[in-house]
Amino acid sequence: MEETECRICGSPSEGRHFSVDTCRACGAFFRRTIDKKLAYKCRNGERCDISKGLRNTCKFCRYKRCIEVGMKSELVQPNRDCSSSITRLDSSSSLDDASTPELPNQLHASPAALTPIQPPIQNAADQPLINLMIEAYNVLVEQRKSYMRTFRTADCGIGSILTGNTENTVLHIEQFSLEEHMTCFKLEIDMFGEMCMKFPIFHQLEAGQRKILFKQFWWNAVAMDRAFETVNLLGDRDDKHLVVHNRKAFNIYDVTIQESDNINLNRFSVPEIKRIFGHINVLHYEVLVLPFKLLKPSIFEFVTMIGLLLFPLDLSSTLNLTTSTRNTCLQTRENLLNSLHEYFIANGRTTYSNRLDLILHVTNAAEKVVTRVKEDMTMAKIFDTWNVDPLITDHFHFCD
Repeated sequence: MEETECRICGSPSEGRHFSVDTCRACGAFFRRTIDKKLAYKCRNGERCDISKGLRNTCKFCRYKRCIEVGMKSELVQPNRDCSSSITRLDSSSSLDDASTPELPNQLHASPAALTPIQPPIQNAADQPLINLMIEAYNVLVEQRKSYMRTFRTADCGIGSILTGNTENTVLHIEQFSLEEHMTCFKLEIDMFGEMCMKFPIFHQLEAGQRKILFKQFWWNAVAMDRAFETVNLLGDRDDKHLVVHNRKAFNIYDVTIQESDNINLNRFSVPEIKRIFGHINVLHYEVLVLPFKLLKPSIFEFVTMIGLLLFPLDLSSTLNLTTSTRNTCLQTRENLLNSLHEYFIANGRTTYSNRLDLILHVTNAAEKVVTRVKEDMTMAKIFDTWNVDPLITDHFHFCD
């Protein structure tokens, strides 16, 4: 018997969903969109490829395809996949449940959309917060490998960009591609968003407050993650290479910018772009990676730092957080630091003040690096240096 294809993405069909032959994932996507009255936007002219592994790259075009092939919204039963329990955290949960999500919907992919990896965290209420956070980060790491495996075999334009290594090795390169890094940033926004939604304390916050916290967090997380991978894969303190998203690595003092016809450099040449922005990689390495190499954090310490960045003190109320959210941040930081204390004691570190000082230094270093990146992205936008993707700039405070 000939296998029927999903009318939306071309994957094997798993029966009729809302009067159309589709796979289970596309059926669930349509039901969730109708049930939650979600609205999407496309940033690529409403012509995105949504086949197979790429079906989650644009929710707008995916939903548009659902309508075009005849899926019937009136057949959707309300509240079918909703749950108020924090112990069942859906890996596809949105940071914003409002009708028009402001966090990225162009490049969204959950682990289930690629290779099944791990189920959502179960029995969350019975586990320490730090354990849940470590588990969620490990899911992110596996999800990233899944992206790379999928795009390596996909017939798409960004396959060559994301092709790298999925094992604990690196691919040394000599050219730095602006296009590649912007593409990876967009992918990582959603991966870190899904990771945060697995944290019960974050998941319980009001959607608007989640967005504020995530907006100030995500690039810090990317910078920290790059440093962590660099130390784990290239821990030699004399090694000058920086590991990027797909485990490619380049010497930050000896790398050239790869010109691409897909990037509009406007009035500036590639050498000028390198002069203006090339120092960012050096800053990242010297301010963040070098202290990371000195610290050599365990996964427990690293995820604790991630948590401290996600839940800032905000004593001056600069983030427009509610009193309740600020209190949650304070309580969460106390929870994480108490867990870190117990971790040190359990590992025989009865005197750990110097190490704790270095951990806090590294956390602050990430914020310094990102502050400089924000300044340069602002300059790129003001002086029209190149066409900065709004999906990137919209997640900085200067775009509020």
